[in-house]
Amino acid sequence: MRNSSDQAVGTATTGPVSNGGASVSYALPAGLAAGSYTIDASYTDSAGNLTASSDDSQSLTVNAATTTTTRTTTTTTTTTTTPPPTTFPHAGTTYPNGAIVSFGAKDYVFAGGRAFAAAAAELAALEKVDHAKVVSAPGSTAPTAVAMRAGTLMTARAVNGSPTIYVAGTDGEQHGFSTGAQFSRDGYDAALVVTVPGLGGEKVGATVGVEGSSATALATRADGAIADSAGTFYVFAGGRAFGISSPAALVALRAADRATALAGAVGGAETSASIASGVLLSAPGNVYVSYQGDLYPFKAMAQLAADGYGGTAAVPVPGTGGLSVVSSYSGS
Repeated sequence: MRNSSDQAVGTATTGPVSNGGASVSYALPAGLAAGSYTIDASYTDSAGNLTASSDDSQSLTVNAATTTTTRTTTTTTTTTTTPPPTTFPHAGTTYPNGAIVSFGAKDYVFAGGRAFAAAAAELAALEKVDHAKVVSAPGSTAPTAVAMRAGTLMTARAVNGSPTIYVAGTDGEQHGFSTGAQFSRDGYDAALVVTVPGLGGEKVGATVGVEGSSATALATRADGAIADSAGTFYVFAGGRAFGISSPAALVALRAADRATALAGAVGGAETSASIASGVLLSAPGNVYVSYQGDLYPFKAMAQLAADGYGGTAAVPVPGTGGLSVVSSYSGS
């Protein structure tokens, strides 16, 4: 068998003549292309009795295989989910100084992150100087046994008449000031004293005068403490140091923060320290509250009062100090 180029296709085969006819099986090569192929047939008598003959008038047509193509359409749906806005943290969540928070049926006043229980008569006396709106906590257990944040200032004068102001020391004890001059000399800001119903079982240690340098506002990293670190000034809020970039910025800050500046080294550990939650910061143009390391700006002073932050003054700072600001939020 030959193709259109007269090339042999497959392997020739022979068969005997029987009753005047002959037949053979011819294997076609695999993958044979579609087309017309010439069939070559020939006869030879080896005994010489009959004349040899041949025939190439017949052909074989190979058709192309039938193929069916099915198109499958795949639809891919991409869903983009926008995360819900952050909920603004009210005072019942952040526990700022001076916050009055209800846990179940009991009211508590906060100072340094610790809750101080307030009976009805004590709360009535305290609310004459603490104008925070009472807010409810999401839970039912008040944090009455946590250690107070060092540098927190508190007094119970409005409730029990005791004039002593205490500062929470780095040793976990309360240290009282003997005089107003000592308070000022050690670098504390009087605007940030928190009124509490009582000491709530806090251990009272030696006076600030006896403690000496370990009880200054710089040593305790008290809110509002101003540090002079070799001519560069910083102010502390929530345990973090905020750099004051220029003399003009220092003058502007000291118009609100009357603390005596104290000389002392401030480095990267202080300027990168985590800020405590619930600290109110007053920066140019905005008032913020800190929560879980971020700052949340108040949209209006009415919001500050409504969310329970009217119990203490904000700490003046020159800016946000590199902290993240969460401006988009819900719930307030």
